[in-house]
Amino acid sequence: MSFEAAVKQIMKKNEKMIIVSGTVKTVRDFDCDVSRDEDQPDLLGVRFNSVLTAVEHQFKITPKKGSKVLCGIIEGDVAEAVILSYGDIDKVTVTIDNLVFEIVPEGVKITNNGKNLKTVLNTFQDKFGELCDALTAVQVTQGVPPNVTVINTIKQSVVTTNKADLNNILIS
Repeated sequence: MSFEAAVKQIMKKNEKMIIVSGTVKTVRDFDCDVSRDEDQPDLLGVRFNSVLTAVEHQFKITPKKGSKVLCGIIEGDVAEAVILSYGDIDKVTVTIDNLVFEIVPEGVKITNNGKNLKTVLNTFQDKFGELCDALTAVQVTQGVPPNVTVINTIKQSVVTTNKADLNNILIS
């Protein structure tokens, strides 16, 4: 029985969902195992979402191993458990078609159609630095030459300072 069908059946029967607390023991891509208090058996394969596979449009929270969670057990069937509340999380992933937005303690990763935002921005900044180098090398025989000091200041800001800030936020 699918998760959605189980919830609809509970609503029709006016059955209650059992809510239990526990500690995340093992984490996998779409589910985890949760050890329960008071000599209760572990909950195995507790879902993060209503489905256990990757879908094109998904908001997924991955719990941190060892964190406390609240789990809902549908129709008293421990094989149909889902996390309702997270005590501590390891990762948040939002997927909409080919766009993936991932938040982890190290930073933020954004990809779209296989292109990583950090890589694209770093490449742009490197190419901007090369442009600045080319401008400072221009020889002017008549008129005003490029202001090398200003160009180098702008280059320093974009290629070094701004890039370092960006790399502290975004991850590959």
